[in-house]
Amino acid sequence: MRIAGGLVVAGICLAWWLAKRYLLSSGWTVWPVLVVVPSLLFSANEARWHSFESQLADAAQPVLAGRDAGFACERLMRNFWSSEGHVGHVWFDAEGAPAHDAFLSSGTCASVKSWREHPGAASIDEIVAVHTVAHEAAHLAGQRDEAQAECTAVTHDSEVMQRLGATAAQAQADVVRYLAQVYPRLPDEYRGACPAVQR
Repeated sequence: MRIAGGLVVAGICLAWWLAKRYLLSSGWTVWPVLVVVPSLLFSANEARWHSFESQLADAAQPVLAGRDAGFACERLMRNFWSSEGHVGHVWFDAEGAPAHDAFLSSGTCASVKSWREHPGAASIDEIVAVHTVAHEAAHLAGQRDEAQAECTAVTHDSEVMQRLGATAAQAQADVVRYLAQVYPRLPDEYRGACPAVQR
């Protein structure tokens, strides 16, 4: 939250400096409004996004196991198309090390936000979105194999959901729905011997 507040302050300062330097000195008094107001709105919006992405990283800590990593939601002004059309994506370098951030599609981030409003009455798409956070966190923790990442995600889904605001009962019900409605239809490379699924 401290960083989000800093972004807003930095945006305000930059907008005011630009207005004062280039517009007020030339006698134009309407231009500062046209510069400052959009800058303020943009800064506030970015601060909200940063806060949300930080909350995702905090919720995924059981999967990340202490690794300093995070999430970036796609939007027009940042990370546009970074998920390459997937619900989520993590880049690995030539040595097999994961990137610092997982990219989540705008649809995934929107669905996670919707899920948080009513975790006990979420749609299956919203449940899948929250599961995607756990799955991509497994990749951020270094797991390249999709079946292994999926197993780790399913194992930690309930905990991640509770850290995002669900009760234990709501989280468990959502995990049961995911395992019944989604997991059996995943491609073969996403399914393997997973104790969490076989319980």
